[in-house]
Amino acid sequence: MFAFTTYKIIFVSVAALMVLLTVLASYHILDVSSAIQIGQPQQPQQTHQPQQQQSPQPTEPQAEQPSGNTEQKLTEEQRQQFIQEQKQKPLLPKVNELYSLKPVREASENITSTVFMLRGDFSSSLYDLFSLHKRATRYCDKDTKISGCNVKLSRNYRWGTLSDKLLDVLEHMCKTPKRTDFYVKIDDDLVMSESKLDEVIKVMATTDCQITGGIARDYGFYWPVGQIYIFKRAILEKICPQLPVTNVFHPSEDITFGSLLNTTDRSMFCNLDKVMCKAPKKTDFYVKIDDDLIMSESKLDEVIKRMSTTDCQVSGRIARDFEFYWAVGQIYIFKRAILETICAKLPITRQLHGSEDISFGSFINSTDRSMFCDLDTPRNHWHKDYSDKRIKIEYLIQHNE
Repeated sequence: MFAFTTYKIIFVSVAALMVLLTVLASYHILDVSSAIQIGQPQQPQQTHQPQQQQSPQPTEPQAEQPSGNTEQKLTEEQRQQFIQEQKQKPLLPKVNELYSLKPVREASENITSTVFMLRGDFSSSLYDLFSLHKRATRYCDKDTKISGCNVKLSRNYRWGTLSDKLLDVLEHMCKTPKRTDFYVKIDDDLVMSESKLDEVIKVMATTDCQITGGIARDYGFYWPVGQIYIFKRAILEKICPQLPVTNVFHPSEDITFGSLLNTTDRSMFCNLDKVMCKAPKKTDFYVKIDDDLIMSESKLDEVIKRMSTTDCQVSGRIARDFEFYWAVGQIYIFKRAILETICAKLPITRQLHGSEDISFGSFINSTDRSMFCDLDTPRNHWHKDYSDKRIKIEYLIQHNE
């Protein structure tokens, strides 16, 4: 009985204490949330002050995340370091403040250019067979085993250090006293005739565009991407002073090049396809050819001559996996009228598919089968199909002459 009475007294006392704490809290004398946390040191009591509305704090600008196909993921520390570095770098001035070429607008025949490529032991072994850029300066590793190098750099590189290689190449060109009007970075597996390259450069000289090539923006700046991009002398002059203090943050040499420019001024860039549409001189036929097709110029001329006698607008292997016909295969030929149709659509064209052939078909967007003729008919307009991989390269060269 005595024990029951004792428990009853304790229960009533605890209940009374809780009521008292609740009353005190209602008058802001005690913070209940801090008082009931057992084992936690209580904070000094503060008299209630009216809360002042806090002004919103500026948020930290977030860098755009890399696209899914990057070769190397940045750590959070590297990412934050890059953000801080970009804050300290001013963006490039507008195009009209940059050095412009004297022959601009006139497109002088005396325009000079420097073509350079990064070659390594992992480069395409078929380069010497397929490439037509005999004037390109080939920058190779220090201990390279490949032939055809014009300049050997002071160290060796691999896929993950191509950014370092590009910076070393740019530094080498910056130390060269003679400057040219244009600089062309070209991959060693791109097949493009010198005459076509000169045509693009000549057209670009008539524009305010500073860089041409495929353009991307996976970071806080634009950067050129693809097998080739061309930039004017003013860009090199802008880059040279930055090279001694530039730290590589990404293995892609193209992204690194974009970080040197650090600009979001889209007017500085122009697309190679649009440059071709601005060409002052149009030809009767245009030929898209893959770099692994073996076909002599005489045979190509024969096909074009025969096609000129028909109403066919596009020649090549034809497919229709979508709601339009599209040219597929190692080669297709189209007439000037097709280019004129495509040029009008380029400013508003969005990429439909990863295949360039399907995208080409979407430009035409035609279900008129009469516009297309198949190169396979007649078959005698083609060389032998070199599907046998055991055939010797020497025979291919001899047969193609």
